[in-house]
Amino acid sequence: MAWTEFYIQPGGDNTNSGTTVTSTATIATSNGSWDTTTNRFTAASGTPFLSATIGDWAAIMADGAIGFTSLSQITAVDPSGTYIDVTATGRIGVIPATSASGRTCKMGGAWADFAIATPGSQWGASGTAAVPMRINVKAATYANASTARTFATAGSGTAPIWIRGYNTTPGDLENDYTNAPPLLTFAAAGFTISGTCYCVTNFSVLNTGSSSAIWNWSGTNGRADRIRAEAQNSPSGVQAFTSGTNGAGMLVTNSWFKVPTTASQVYTATSTVQMHGCVFEGGQNAVTTSSAGTTLNHCVFIGQTTRAINAATATILLMNCSFVGSFSDSIVRWSSSPGVLSSITNCVFSGAGKYDIEAVSGFTHLIHAANNASYGAALGHLSHPDLADLHYALETADPFVNGATDPTLKKTTFSYQKGIGSAFENETWRSYRSVGAIEPQPTSGGSSGGPARVLAPNTWQFVG
Repeated sequence: MAWTEFYIQPGGDNTNSGTTVTSTATIATSNGSWDTTTNRFTAASGTPFLSATIGDWAAIMADGAIGFTSLSQITAVDPSGTYIDVTATGRIGVIPATSASGRTCKMGGAWADFAIATPGSQWGASGTAAVPMRINVKAATYANASTARTFATAGSGTAPIWIRGYNTTPGDLENDYTNAPPLLTFAAAGFTISGTCYCVTNFSVLNTGSSSAIWNWSGTNGRADRIRAEAQNSPSGVQAFTSGTNGAGMLVTNSWFKVPTTASQVYTATSTVQMHGCVFEGGQNAVTTSSAGTTLNHCVFIGQTTRAINAATATILLMNCSFVGSFSDSIVRWSSSPGVLSSITNCVFSGAGKYDIEAVSGFTHLIHAANNASYGAALGHLSHPDLADLHYALETADPFVNGATDPTLKKTTFSYQKGIGSAFENETWRSYRSVGAIEPQPTSGGSSGGPARVLAPNTWQFVG
């Protein structure tokens, strides 16, 4: 898949076409004519398009605009350089009205900020990409005050849209967990991905004043890696992240979400979601879902005041997770019958105010629990006598290095090197995996003795 590259960086200009890392356009001509029937832009004078080529992208707008109106690929170039024709499909934004003068065309140059994603215009307008598009965002703080930003242009399986943060050179954060990604800030409002088939990587959103979700992902088939979303305002309705409003499927890896403890939840899932290697910090609840199938693997839940998982009838798959109390209620709780074949395996629970695992309406045969460890549950590990946890370990001391700041499993726990995969049925070979998300690194040898990866902004590590 060949990506068409676009760029956002400080010093750019939102009237550019976004296609080069320079801050200024390579071609810029104003007071030209634009015809929506022929999709032709004709320069007012001179031969500005001599260097243009078919397949280049042209930003077209009214003279004096503060941002491009439409972005289209060139399909034909006048040999004398006086005009270009552009495609009528696959364009970004909304074309300006036909006019014999007063129209500007620019090619090349990076964009300046996320005003290119204003709802209803540019990337915030409906439309469908015709080719794979990657928007490379240079590390900086992009302030938006109280103006919402939305990416509504749709991608597809063959023409996805990738928003990729970088620090110095595009692609340099893919295996770098030390340098900061770009930061999108809001005093209110927030960031929305409503288009289909988006991928966002190495990207942060911070909101200091919202009373609702600060990052809403409602487009289908979304993927994200190393994203951060933090809400700092105190209303109960604030959330760091939501997904699935329009039936969207979502997959997130290596990411971090935080809200104040006054917020009702960190994250709400309304359609199928998978989250791997993620951290949920703060809130009364970490993850709330009614019936959406939710998979959480190698995730850390820390700083919640009530519970970690607040579900109704959803099928929940929890694997290799660490739940760090104290909680005032049960840590994982279904308010009704659990979804069929929900499973909780290889997790560490600490500080439950009631149970570690509770299904209020019973039907506990629908839950498979195995290889979990528990410490300090006020009413016990499980809510019903007919619910069994196979190979369960009851810890007699706090299993974490520091329950407030470091959820690494202590080597003195019963569940150290006793996780799923540490022994295999009818075989003599073994691995050295522990229970929970954050394994201590063995002194030598073992499958968890590989390189450590710090999930910023925390200092503790996922190992292996």
